[in-house]
Amino acid sequence: MKTSFFFTLVFLSGLANAQICNPNIVDNWGNSRYDNNYDGTVVDKQTKLMWKRCAEGLEDIQCSKGGASKVTWRKALRSAKESKFAGYNDWRLPNIKELASLVKRNCHSPSINKRLFPNTPSAFFWSSSPSYLRKHKSLQVRFLSGSEREKKRSFEKSGVRLVRLGQFKP
Repeated sequence: MKTSFFFTLVFLSGLANAQICNPNIVDNWGNSRYDNNYDGTVVDKQTKLMWKRCAEGLEDIQCSKGGASKVTWRKALRSAKESKFAGYNDWRLPNIKELASLVKRNCHSPSINKRLFPNTPSAFFWSSSPSYLRKHKSLQVRFLSGSEREKKRSFEKSGVRLVRLGQFKP
């Protein structure tokens, strides 16, 4: 009895971490859309943007070392400006349209390509875009469901994923 209960718990906990995708929605965010540069960066062939595979604070090939950073908007901007990741010095915070282009609309928990962006927290991530109505807020994307919201820049803390234009070293 105790053994079957234990295996049931292990099985259910595995399901809790599983990405859920709807087969009735066309997958426009498959692996063929991206080029993995094998240096910690991925190029989206559709948008021509280069993304850092790991959220800030995570590292290694599976983004499994460290802990995903949660920082204020100003610290996120500074982190991007100071980054020299993979030999590039033009990293930046994506605007809301760019960040939302990563949302895998046919999936949730998380709503991102897990193979190319492994261990992405199902949390909110900062964009550089200001709120349409409130100057002291910026827009965010949540990779649990792909939803968007606005939050105060001054004290709210959220995740960071860096982007740059093009795919060539400066």
